[in-house]
Amino acid sequence: MKPETRDRLLAAIDNAFARLTQFSTIESVAQWLWEFSGRVHRKMEHVRTREQITALLDDEPEPSVSKLWAFESVLQYAPFLLNRLVRKIAKDATKGLPGSPSGPKPVVDDSQKQAICHYIGGLYAAGVSLTDAQKRAAMRWGISLRSVQRIWAERGGEAKMSIEDAEYAVNDWWQSLE
Repeated sequence: MKPETRDRLLAAIDNAFARLTQFSTIESVAQWLWEFSGRVHRKMEHVRTREQITALLDDEPEPSVSKLWAFESVLQYAPFLLNRLVRKIAKDATKGLPGSPSGPKPVVDDSQKQAICHYIGGLYAAGVSLTDAQKRAAMRWGISLRSVQRIWAERGGEAKMSIEDAEYAVNDWWQSLE
């Protein structure tokens, strides 16, 4: 392959990867592997650096103008193709998964729940009726009476993690692996 053709292809690859960094998908890589697996995959298996790619392209015969144009076009649209592929894979993957659990969303965190229960318990111990103590807690924390009643009813039970808390926990765990 001529050096100018090689440089043209390298520029197209660089351009495609530069656009890929603006997307959070891997479609262009997956699309490339899918379309060019066979011979190209075997040749690229041990290629890890730009110098190795340059040497590989130098050993290739000069492509026809139509093949060069097609390759550059695929690279130009690689980020968008990757986006489509990942969306399709994600859509297919989520078909069998259950939706989010139903039920009320948490209105306060666990530390506030403990404070609410302690507040209600203190008022109740002081002779205030349970209903009035719950109403006062609702007003003090700015949440609904029903939320306070639910917090009070769950006070002695096993603590449950909300789906939002579970999502945060998974994200924290994932980031700790880096």
